[in-house]
Amino acid sequence: MKIAAYGVGKNEESNIVGWYEGIKDADYVLYLDTGSTDDTLNIAKSLGINVVHAAFSPWDETSAKNTALSLIPLEYDYCINLDLDQHMITKDWK
Repeated sequence: MKIAAYGVGKNEESNIVGWYEGIKDADYVLYLDTGSTDDTLNIAKSLGINVVHAAFSPWDETSAKNTALSLIPLEYDYCINLDLDQHMITKDWK
């Protein structure tokens, strides 16, 4: 079983590390950035997170989440979407 985890955000430098710590055991981690101007991207890349950029105007959360989900390679059996301010699914979740 292969698990992917993804999140969508903007200017999440205060949350990206905690978010990653909660899902880092996933086989694939994707962060869809919607225009960060802080240090989010550098932090995400330094953690080895797959980072993709997309702009949504006007903002549409459903479109952003669907875009992120469409970027997950098809070989994954499960996909978990976790908001960036959520830092743990549960201990030993995988």
